[in-house]
Amino acid sequence: MNIALREHEKAARIVAKELEDDGYTVIFEPSPEQIPFSLDTYIPDLLATKNNDNLIIEIKTRDIPNIMNRYRKVIEIIQTHPDWKFLIKTFAETTEKTKTSLAQVSIEDIHKYLEKVKKIYSVSPELAIPYLWNTIIAFLRHKAVDVQVEYSELTDRSLINQLYTLGKISAEQHATLLKWNVLRNHAAHDLEFSVKPEDVSAMLAFINKLLQD
Repeated sequence: MNIALREHEKAARIVAKELEDDGYTVIFEPSPEQIPFSLDTYIPDLLATKNNDNLIIEIKTRDIPNIMNRYRKVIEIIQTHPDWKFLIKTFAETTEKTKTSLAQVSIEDIHKYLEKVKKIYSVSPELAIPYLWNTIIAFLRHKAVDVQVEYSELTDRSLINQLYTLGKISAEQHATLLKWNVLRNHAAHDLEFSVKPEDVSAMLAFINKLLQD
């Protein structure tokens, strides 16, 4: 099994677990007989049902431009059936949105977000990397507020450099964070991405230290 396929299966398990925690019954790659109308040759990654809420879900581990155009025919079919919805769950897209929202929340909210990240980490450390990175950046932005740094227009790398210049992170932390920034970008965009488990566990340990601080 290649890396991209393995990553896709892990992502599907994570989404399924989230849905099951929310009370849905989830079926992986449902057969045509398990859907009460024809989708032609299309087989979704997940079918999730709860009462009258029926979700047909496609899983993507990379952000793909104009993705909805690929599924236009499937969407048109599903829209003709009440109580049925078509969803595309894109991990890269989700983490970018989450990064923006985390910039404006409290430390307590970041704690709650981290609990969800740990669930992803327990299933797949590789898929957890962008989420772990978002958590780190959220904490660093709180540090930036403390020293009156305006971070809204800063890239992650620029934020790290400014905090280092102001003495809010050490030289060792600065080097490590820049390395993890590259790691996060590879995790979000490279199809043949692979990572050492110790790198991911180090990110989680760094977050735990930030929590203690």
